[in-house]
This record gives sequence, structure tokens and C-alpha cells, in this order.
Amino acid sequence: PPYDRGLTLRVKASRIECGEFYTLEGYPTMRFFSFHYLDMMDEKTWSNTPATVINMLRNKGHEVIVPPPIHPRPFLSARIKYVIYSKLFKKVFQQSRDPATQRKRAKIAESFAKQAEPYDVVLTFLLPEIAYFETTRPVIAIQDATFESLVDYYDSYKNGELADESIRNGIKLDKLGLVKTSHVIYASDWGAEGARSLYGYPAEQMSVAGFGASIASPPVSAGVAELIAKKGSGICRFLFIGKEWERKGGPLAVAIVEELAGRGLEVELNIVGCRPPGPFPPFVKVHGPLWKNKPDEAQKLRALFEQCDFFLTPSEAEAYGIVFCEAAVFGLPAVAVATGGVPSVVTESWGLLLPPNSSPKTFADWIASVYADRPRYTQMAHAARQDFEARLNWEAYADHLIAVAESLVVKARAGLGTLRADFSA
Repeated sequence: PPYDRGLTLRVKASRIECGEFYTLEGYPTMRFFSFHYLDMMDEKTWSNTPATVINMLRNKGHEVIVPPPIHPRPFLSARIKYVIYSKLFKKVFQQSRDPATQRKRAKIAESFAKQAEPYDVVLTFLLPEIAYFETTRPVIAIQDATFESLVDYYDSYKNGELADESIRNGIKLDKLGLVKTSHVIYASDWGAEGARSLYGYPAEQMSVAGFGASIASPPVSAGVAELIAKKGSGICRFLFIGKEWERKGGPLAVAIVEELAGRGLEVELNIVGCRPPGPFPPFVKVHGPLWKNKPDEAQKLRALFEQCDFFLTPSEAEAYGIVFCEAAVFGLPAVAVATGGVPSVVTESWGLLLPPNSSPKTFADWIASVYADRPRYTQMAHAARQDFEARLNWEAYADHLIAVAESLVVKARAGLGTLRADFSA
């Protein structure tokens, strides 16, 4: 795809070619301003993505100004519409994509931005929040998908269940947000392609950088190699992680493992993130949600990553899938469906990607073949870990983001080019 993957190298090259004019001389660090209607430092907010990005920037010496949540409760007009659509029309009205709500939030955010002066870059994790936000600084958006890409893809965005007004608002606010951006970093080729094909957003003002694994203190490579060497005997263990049982492919995961059990393989399926309705076969173990900010639960989750042989989360719809990055940390070959952004995470070198609606038997055939072939399994396990170290980590993501920001900041200070995308809503 035409999306910018070499930006970091080009920024470094341009700074060498153009000398001190293109350096941030006198500005050893950048100052970011970022806001959200939820608590960005809470691990429950967008799978801990905002908090991780902010902490990585701070760890690299940059300053990130984060105000309190911008009016976390939707405004009265949106709450009334939510009730009307729910009671009278049996439809869902998305309050977070109500234009009146976003206009008022933008005004509050602007007052916080004034207090944060001087800052260099606005960093947003939700396009609707900058749709009406005014600033003279460059704006970088971190995204995994466009709103329109999710309509009729995620269960919560089903056209028949989502109010038509919410669909119109969602697309409108996405486009208005893109008008305000200087650059958008999408997590996958699928996400970037949605912005280009559905909205016409210019490819040259997008780049693709995958999110990283949200694992505190990941094990060192030598430790993972020891774990891999111990696998392959006894029970074949699978790890499923997902809060949304149906969307994450829970029923399919059970069917796949049941197919393997029927062939005489001793199996165990560990379910984390939810408590789906049973009954289940004896090989299923339901652990429920395990939060990483609770030491006992975090240790239990880590032990499951260490003990299992395959990561099995065959999602029906997935904009990206940070859990696949986390599987790679521990050298777990992944079994997945080639949907949404998953092919930008899982590669054939360490996982299986089958088309949607593939049968449990097809998945089971591959798993049985790999598990019985120890050299092949070991090679894939090591490839998973190598992919984590090369690209599926937040260090690599932060380097990409910083390169984007530096490029925009030097242009802004030098008065070179526009700070907004060549795009209209």
C-alpha cells in the first residue's frame, strides 16, 4: 500500500541533508497536549492504548499534558435522544458521536489547551473529539479504523440496530476530525485503506504503525526460548482472550478444540476476559476477566501465556488485535481469522490466517500438523517472539510517532507547508 512506512528514516535523512535548519535545536523535547472524554490513564480505556502511548512518550523525555476527562457524561440532549431511540425505536444512539456533545467538549478542551501553552503537538485518539477543536498546532491522530469501516462489521455497529442518525453523525464527525489532522497513524493497512477508499483521505498524510503488546516487564528472549523448549509434551493448551465472546470467535474456538479432542489429542482451552454461558466440555477452563493492574490477576494471566501452546482467538471482526502482539511476546503461534487489521499483526511465519467462515476441521488440521512437527512448531514460536522484538512493541511505535511529530513541528516552525490535510469533509 502507498502509506508511509519509511517516515522515521526520511526524517533523520532530511535533518542530516538540511543541517541545523531541520533540527529541533533548542527544543530537546516536544510538548504534547492530549485530551479525551474518558480517563486516558485507565487501562480500560481503549485497551490501555492511550496510557501506554503517553507513558512511552514521557519515558523518552517528552512532555504530555493530559487534562481531566472532558465532561465524561454526555450532555442532556444526547441523553434524551438515547432514551427516545432506545424506548421508541429499539435502536442505539451513540452519545459519544453526538455533534452537540462534541462541540461543547471541544470548547472545554480549548480552555485546557490555553492553560497548557506553549505546546507543540495535539495528540488525539478519537477523531470526533477534534472535529470542532480549534488549534494552530499540528494534530496527530492515532486510529485503528474509520467509523464507516465498523458499520455492519462490529456487532455494536450493526446498521439495523444503530440509529441512522448515529451513522450519519459518526461519518460526519470522522470526516470533520480528519479535516483538522496533520497526519493520521493507522494501526493496520486495513484501517488506512478504509480512510482512503471510504473518505478519500490522502495516502501521503497517513502512515501505518502497528500497536505493541501491553505486557509490563516482558520476559527476555532467553527466558522465552526456555519456555518454547519445554513445550510439546502432554496436554496441548490453548489460550483465548476476549471480552466479547461472540465477536472474538469464542464458539468457533470451542468447536476447533473439540474437533482436536475428537481425534484423540489431549487438550485444554483457557478462556480469559469473559464468562460465557455454558455448558462447556470438560476441557474448557473459564478464568473470567483478569486485570493487569491487579498483581494476582496479572500473574495468573502471565502464567497462562507461559503455559499455553497456541493463542486461539478467531475473531469474526477485529480492527487490530493487541492480544496477538501479547501472544508473540511469549512465542505463542497464533490461530486467527484473516479479517480487519489482523493480517497486519499475525503473519504466516508464526500463525494461521484462514478466511472467514472456515470450518473447525480446517483449523484443526493445521494445528494438529504443526503440533506434531516439533521443528516446525519451534520455528514458528521463535518467529513470533522475533516479530514482537522487531515491530510489535510500543518502543517501535513511539519511535514512529516521534518521527511524525518532529517532522510536523519543524515544518510548522519553519513555515513550510500546511498543517492540515489536503482533504475536505
